[in-house]
Amino acid sequence: MAFYDKVDIKVSPSGDLSLDSNKDFLLTTASGVLKQDITFRLRTNYREFIPHPEISANLDEIIGEPNNRYTAKIGEGKIINSLTQDGMVAKGDLYVKAVPLSLDKIAYYIFVQDGTDQLNVTPDIVFDMERGTINIPGA
Repeated sequence: MAFYDKVDIKVSPSGDLSLDSNKDFLLTTASGVLKQDITFRLRTNYREFIPHPEISANLDEIIGEPNNRYTAKIGEGKIINSLTQDGMVAKGDLYVKAVPLSLDKIAYYIFVQDGTDQLNVTPDIVFDMERGTINIPGA
């Protein structure tokens, strides 16, 4: 099992550092750090993040594909690979489930077992297969 107890500076949904009213950095909890890291990886494509070009999920590769069980499984595999290939999440701790919402949208639910609880890390990841956008409310 991996350890999911990091504390880090909180970032906004657009990736900006979050500050409190005194202009001090806000911190996020361990599950918040994991959620931020997952969000970053899902929104990144191969070689976009120079320090670690291999960590992306490359979900753009399923843009325009039919929204069927096969394509959903491809997306699940890309997410699993992105989150486990460098040990950020242990493969045995991760569960990813794709749920089609419409002809062009798939919701991906990501659960991580942290040893005491099963964290629903990102409950509302909605990938638009036509536009290539990812909607993660509150991320």
